[in-house]
Order: sequence, then structure tokens, then C-alpha cells
Amino acid sequence: MVDGIRRSRSQRVGPSRLIATLLVTESADRFQYFSHVSCKLPGMPRNAWYPRAAFAGFMLGALATARVIARRRRRLELRGRVVLITGGSRGLGFAAARRFIEAGADVAICARDRTELERAEAELRKVAARYTERASGQAIPRVIALRADVTDERATQQLVADTIARFGRVDVLVNCAIEIAIGPLESMNASDFQSAFRSIFFGTYYPTYAVLPHMRARHFGRIVNVTSISGKLPIPHSSTYVTGKFATTGFSAAATIELRKYGIRVSTVMPPPLRNGAWMNVAYKGNADRELSWFAGALSLPLASANTERAARAIVDAARHGYAETMVSPLSWLQSRFYSLFPETTISLAAAADQYLLPTCPPGAGEAPAVSAAEILVNTENPKVQKVARHGQSDAARYLQPLASMINGNGRKPN
Repeated sequence: MVDGIRRSRSQRVGPSRLIATLLVTESADRFQYFSHVSCKLPGMPRNAWYPRAAFAGFMLGALATARVIARRRRRLELRGRVVLITGGSRGLGFAAARRFIEAGADVAICARDRTELERAEAELRKVAARYTERASGQAIPRVIALRADVTDERATQQLVADTIARFGRVDVLVNCAIEIAIGPLESMNASDFQSAFRSIFFGTYYPTYAVLPHMRARHFGRIVNVTSISGKLPIPHSSTYVTGKFATTGFSAAATIELRKYGIRVSTVMPPPLRNGAWMNVAYKGNADRELSWFAGALSLPLASANTERAARAIVDAARHGYAETMVSPLSWLQSRFYSLFPETTISLAAAADQYLLPTCPPGAGEAPAVSAAEILVNTENPKVQKVARHGQSDAARYLQPLASMINGNGRKPN
């Protein structure tokens, strides 16, 4: 009996062995055809491969050269160009606006909150003044802030019309406005999905369609749609966000193909989670305290998140060069490719994280309203929540997250 127990314990499979087994099994399934074909290849003398290898190398070199030439030909000089950025009053949109101004572009930002817009406009004007000091003889980049709700079709059309009235044209559109809800799938109801689809998908669709007639008439334009790694790789406890981002990524890919004949290059930029205090603007459902704790904590981890300035540079580079698709970090590129090659393994790992690491869904969570970060920080006694709030305060303040200035030294928001 004792020997049997010892054997069963020794035969238990650890996490690393389990992952290795999943990878090997899925690799065998996925590449079985290629292995079979390779076994059927006829024998060939070694020297017979040399001409083929040389030809393959020549073709690869020719393709690389052609790509460099094409990249240089489509490069857009941003100095003096007009860039419209939705969601430009804080976070990644604000960081991208700074980068475009530093490149000499005129920038129009939009958001719904007037106070946030005024603060962002004042900061961007300072950036424009510093640019003029560095680039002697250059005109000061112009900055305007326009209040608009890009989930409203008429408001978005008016936004584009106002930008053209002020600047004369729109050369680059950056769609960067988002809303996020975090919580288990069971806590999300139909209204949550409708709200996410309206803010994420139509927040990209309406500005794109509003600016299209103008860009088609000029036979020129650049559109940068900022989606997410969540538009390629499903993330647990982000079901509404993932749904909206998958739809937006698909729309952007279709637009990339079909608008090129009009001289409009569409780029899709997919950043991973960013260290910019975005968790302060998230709606939380389920066990709200714990959901905020894990999400804000994940955004502070170097391997789980990326630097916001890096993502902002990727947006500017996409506008400048017209890249079809950009993954901001090497890790997010690897994650998306890993999911494409090993979907079963990726889903198994994510399911394990959901089951053992993330908060469970309390009964009746689907009927309860979402809770904002501000509400949580007023009432929380959770030391983990207070710790992540203090830790992320400096990043949040740098990217003009309104809640950052309200958090005290205890990691709470006073009433």
C-alpha cells in the first residue's frame, strides 16, 4: 500500500512537465503533415542543394532590398502635417500627441471631458514651445482641443469638420479612444457587451468613416488604429474588451486592404498593457477590490506590460511609414505567434490562470452595476489595493490620469 502511494506521488506531473507535454503533443498534431512529406522526399545528392540555396538567398536579399526601398518611398515627413487624435487627453493618446508635436506636426485632440481637455492642451502647448526652441526657425506646432464623443456619429462628423475648418485638412487620424471593463465573464451582461462594442468598435468606425471622404478627395491619408494584443490573444476577465478589440482589429485589417487603392494607408498598432495608470479609468465587476488589485498589479510588471513611450513611438512610426501592422513589444509579438501556433496550449495556460490565480465570480454579479476605481479607493481597506494605488500613482500622474492627483499617501481617495 505504501509503495503504491509512493509510486503515485512520484508519477505526478509538475507544471513544467505538463506544459512541455502540451507543446510536444500540439506540435506533433500541427506538423504531422510536414513530417510526413519530408519522409517522402526522394534522395538527392548534397551538391544538388547548392544552386537552390543560392537562389533562395538571392531572392530573400532581393525582397529585403525591395522592402527597404518601398519603406523609404512611402515615408511621410510629419513636420507641418495635421494629426487628429481621438482620446488624446490622457494615457497613450496624450503620449502619442506629445510625440507628434515633437516631430513638428500640428495636433488636434478630442475627448469628452472639458477639464481633462484643457489640462492636456496646456501641457501640449508647452511641448510645442520646447520644440520651437530646439528647432530654430521652425513654426510653433499648433494645438487645439475639441470636445467630442466619438461613439456618436454626428458628433464625430462635426469633430472632423471642425478640425478641417481650423487646420485646412487632416493628414493623419489616430483612433485611440477606449473604455475598459474588468471582471469574470459571468459578471458581464448584454448591456456591458453593447457598451464595450459601442466605445471600442464604433469609437474607431465613426472617426474613420467621417474622415474618409476628405482623404479620398485628396487621394492621400494615414489612419492609425490603436487596438491591443487583446485583439489577437484572448485575456481572461476581459471578455467585453477582448470582444471589442477582436472586432476592431478585423475592421482595421479589412480597411488596410480596401483603402489602399485610394492612397490611404491604414495601420493597426497592438500594444500590450501599458504602465500609464489606465487601471484608474476601468470599470470593475465581480469582486471589484480583487479585480482592481490583480489588474493594476499586472500593469506594473515589466514582463506583463510595456512602457507607454514605446507604444507612442510605435504609433508615430506607423503613421510615418504606413506599416500594415505593428506589435509594440517583442514579447507581445511572441505571444500572438505562440497563440497562432499552439492555441490549445495557450488556452490551457490562460484557463489555469483564470481558475487558480484570478478572483472568482460572486453570486449575482451579473445584475450588479460596475464599480469605478474611484469608488473602490474611497471605501477599500484592502492593503493590496492601497499598495498598487501608491505604486502606480507616478505613472498615472505623468499621463494625466485624473484620479492620480486624488490619491493620498495611504493609497486611498478621500471622500
